[in-house]
Amino acid sequence: MGKWQQQFSIGYFVVALILLFALQTYFAAPRVETISYSQFKTLVKKGLVSNVVIGEKVIRGDIKPEGLKEVLSAEHLKELNEKDKEDTITLYCCAS
Repeated sequence: MGKWQQQFSIGYFVVALILLFALQTYFAAPRVETISYSQFKTLVKKGLVSNVVIGEKVIRGDIKPEGLKEVLSAEHLKELNEKDKEDTITLYCCAS
């Protein structure tokens, strides 16, 4: 195999690898919404949030499908239903 052919093959490999990483980042990224602390507390009290993690500056939790209507607008909810069929969306709020 000549040097030009070897560089050509390596170039295709690098481009394919970058494309693979880009697609994985786009499709595998979790859905994240930021809400107010009071909204987050209300959802937790109603039992609509699971996997709550309290950090130094951020509180994170996964909202159950029943709680989506309370957090998201109708347009945003419709957009998510068209794009994503996941059971949960990760919520972030600031710690206070």
